[in-house]
Amino acid sequence: MTSFTDAYRAEAERLCATMTVTDPARIDAAARRILKIKPMLLAASARTGVPWPWLGAVLERESSCRTGRHLHNGDPLTARTIHVPAGRLPAPAAPPFSFADSAFDALCVLKGLHRIADWSPARQAFEAERYNGFGYRRRGLRSPYLWAGSNHQQAGKYVADGAFDPGADDRQPGVMPLIQRVLALDAASGAPTPALPAKADLEAGAADAAARAKRTGAGAATAGAGAGGAETVRQAGETAPADAVAGFDWMAFGLTAAALALLALALWLAWRSGWHRRAAVALGTAVANAERWAAERVALPAAVVDDWTQTAK
Repeated sequence: MTSFTDAYRAEAERLCATMTVTDPARIDAAARRILKIKPMLLAASARTGVPWPWLGAVLERESSCRTGRHLHNGDPLTARTIHVPAGRLPAPAAPPFSFADSAFDALCVLKGLHRIADWSPARQAFEAERYNGFGYRRRGLRSPYLWAGSNHQQAGKYVADGAFDPGADDRQPGVMPLIQRVLALDAASGAPTPALPAKADLEAGAADAAARAKRTGAGAATAGAGAGGAETVRQAGETAPADAVAGFDWMAFGLTAAALALLALALWLAWRSGWHRRAAVALGTAVANAERWAAERVALPAAVVDDWTQTAK
């Protein structure tokens, strides 16, 4: 199996230093998806000891940032994994699984990534390639899992486990340009978070998520009340005088459209409020269990199936 050698480090450092983004719109959109789920990534980072930008980039590759999916391969958290590696998480754990627990199984139990102290860009590249598999390297190719969307991408893609198509083009953003963009956007946000969050960062994230849940919940209530008010006004105007000229009632149409728009806004805000509440709970759990989780990682034996991949061994 390929190891993180001085030669690999030098190669990765050279590629990182010369990387330019060739698909900025796609990379930017994916990076913003990662930042939208930052609270969940912070909780998973606390569980695993793995940097949250790296977690986000891998999750984007595996499931387009859906936190209801296993980090192993994008299978739903409502059941054990079906694709490689199959059957995770094993008993006594039972579905539905939390995203943080799934990440712990994938990254710590199976891969042993919690033992890594050096999370330099070169090491992040190596671990992303090891996570997906060294099949491209054995074909003399740079892995699109790392470099897609950059000047380092080459033609060819594994379209299924072990099935390589030399003519396929990987359109998903690669891990390395994604991490670069996530870090830039986070730094510009005014509230950047270290790649490996401390307990204080988790507490701040939990407080922010709770505040966002409260604000969006209040907004949902206001929008819902507005929708009801517009519908009431429309119904009040339905009774027209007997000599009114028949025709299209533009006022009623406008009020109905306004009511529907406000209702849609209320539903969306309610959904966002629920998401922020779940994020606050996840971060609160991380705050309460940070020390226990760290001890649990230290006590883990050697990685169980260190060499599983989604491409080729």
